[in-house]
Amino acid sequence: MKNGRSSRSDFVRRRAILRLHTGNYAGSLGLFSTTACCGRACYRSMRYDLEAVCNFAPVLCTDPACGNAINPMHARWSVHIRCIKRHRLRMRLLVAFLVALVAMTLAACNIRGFFISQTDDPVWNGPTEEQQAGGEEQSLGAKLYNKNCASCHQTTGKGIAGSIPPLAGSALANSEDVTKPIRIVLHGFRGAIVRNGVKYNSVMQPWHSVFNDDEIAAILTHVRTSWGNTGGEVKPEDVARVREATKNRTTQYTETELEQPL
Repeated sequence: MKNGRSSRSDFVRRRAILRLHTGNYAGSLGLFSTTACCGRACYRSMRYDLEAVCNFAPVLCTDPACGNAINPMHARWSVHIRCIKRHRLRMRLLVAFLVALVAMTLAACNIRGFFISQTDDPVWNGPTEEQQAGGEEQSLGAKLYNKNCASCHQTTGKGIAGSIPPLAGSALANSEDVTKPIRIVLHGFRGAIVRNGVKYNSVMQPWHSVFNDDEIAAILTHVRTSWGNTGGEVKPEDVARVREATKNRTTQYTETELEQPL
C-alpha cells in the first residue's frame, strides 16, 4: 500500500512538472499576446500548477530523523515554486496593463462616436450667415485698405507723425455717426487739424470715382473695427445715401464743413 501511494505521488509530481513547463511556455506566449483573454488563460494554468506543487511536493528536511532522504530532484521543487510565483505576478501585471491599454485606447479614439446613429442630424456651431458676411467684408476692406490707404495711414493705422493723422483711436473712427467718414472718403479732406496735440495740414484726395458703395463700406468697416476702434460696421446703404446727398459737391471737405449735417 505504501508503494502504491509512493507510485501515485511520483506520477502526480511528474504530471505537475509537465504542466509546470507547459504553463511556462504558455506564459511566455501570453507576454506577446495582445488580448487579455490569453493572458487570463495562462494565469489560470499556472495557478493550478502552483496548487498541485504545494499539495504533492515532499517535505524538504536536512534531518534524517524526518524520515525523508534529501533527493536532488526533490530540492528543485522550491525553485519551481518561486518561478511560478514570479510568473503569477508577471501575468497579473500583464493583465492589468492590457486592461489599462484598452481603456486608454478607447478613450483616445472617442468610443462614444461609434454609438451615434447615422440618422442623427449633425449640429454645426460655425458662424452665422451674418457673421460670415461680416468676416468676408472685413477681409475685402483690409485688402483694399492695404492696397490704397496703407501707404499714408500705415498698416498699423498710426499714420505719419506731423504729416498724416492717425486712424487708430480717431474720434471719427469711433463715432456712431457714419456720415462723416463716408463724406471724407467720397470727396476728400483738406485744411489744418489737431489730433492728440499734433497739428496736421495735409490733403486727402476724393475716392468717389474709384470705389463703389460696397468697397467704401468695406474699407470703413475695416478702419472702424481695427486697432482698438469700436465704431462698428458701415453698410453699403449708408454710403449710397451719402453719395446721393452729396453728388453735386466738387471740393474736399474741411473740418468745419463736416460738423454741418447733411
